[in-house]
Amino acid sequence: MITSHSRSTQVKYARWLWIGLVCTVGLLLAVAAVDAMSATGPAVPIAQSSTTSAETNATGDATFPFAHSLLVAHLIGEVRQSGVYSYVGYLSGEFPISVGGQPFTLKTRNMYYTSSIAKATQYVYEFMQAQGLSVAYHEWYDAGEDLSGRNVIGVLTGTVRPAEIVLISAHLDNMPEKSVAPGADDNASGSVAVMVAAAGMAGHQFQRTVRFVFFTGEEQGLLGSDAYAKATKARGDNIVAVYNMDMIGWDANQDGVMALETRYKSSPGYSSDLAIAGIFTQVVKTYGLTGLRPFVDACNDQWVDSASFWKVGYPSVTAIEEWDEGNPYYHTANDTLATLNLSFFTSIVKASVGTVAHLAIPVDSSFATRKIYLPLVMKWFNN
Repeated sequence: MITSHSRSTQVKYARWLWIGLVCTVGLLLAVAAVDAMSATGPAVPIAQSSTTSAETNATGDATFPFAHSLLVAHLIGEVRQSGVYSYVGYLSGEFPISVGGQPFTLKTRNMYYTSSIAKATQYVYEFMQAQGLSVAYHEWYDAGEDLSGRNVIGVLTGTVRPAEIVLISAHLDNMPEKSVAPGADDNASGSVAVMVAAAGMAGHQFQRTVRFVFFTGEEQGLLGSDAYAKATKARGDNIVAVYNMDMIGWDANQDGVMALETRYKSSPGYSSDLAIAGIFTQVVKTYGLTGLRPFVDACNDQWVDSASFWKVGYPSVTAIEEWDEGNPYYHTANDTLATLNLSFFTSIVKASVGTVAHLAIPVDSSFATRKIYLPLVMKWFNN
């Protein structure tokens, strides 16, 4: 006769065998599903091309395969309006922040208030460091303006194509040149989107390397991004996409309209910019972000940080609110958190996180196994 103790041991042994079997099958199914999606999902360089997971297209430009991703859906779902609200409040001086373990209130992020902009750059440095990213400053000096500053770069290294780099960026500095300059829309809004993306994507796997970049000196003539773009070009960095954000929080008439700025249609690089914009519009459609109405504006805007990358031949898009609508608080001390359309703003942040995640090519298999199969197995085992 088998004792109850022996029977319990045999049951547990059998369960462990089932755990091994279920985990193996689950992993194989997850990998197969991801492979199938990569093989059948439309790549989006230009006008829904049928190219799939090729690393580059016939012209040598990177392509961006697109299919619904469990990981991307998770990242988008994790973006909360409450979090966006808090981060903007920290950057615009509504709430105190902690820098170097000490409280500080960012009343201005203007370049000529050197102590405040130094605190702002240290704050985002420490924020990304806390997410487990590799972080560094990029120091720059502009002789024409006799002005120096530092950009902040966080890095999440790719697992399959680490030499291929995707940038998500925004400028951290602001106007006016006063001791009180909240800059909630211009450009705490874009900077917050970089922060949210860094916090969400850190700890997950992507085929390409992602750099989370905060530029300074933008208001004085794109100084920080110009220096960084030239430095990366001189090193030969293989930057396949730059997704930039500048003023994404204003939507007074609540129509959801926003622009994705590219180079002129006549530019040789237009198709590469359009490929990035295509990923954004696909994300909006695929993940049900119905509050947004993005359109491609081939305006070659020379007043956004994308222009620094266009000049050295890197593809880039700048996401920006509808400029014709016009934020009346632009470059004034009244550009505050209270004036922003948080629903519109949060939707753009969600779409931006999804866009960069797809540009970097999410590794769904590891996410699916960790987030779906293992919890189910352990729940069954513990019953």
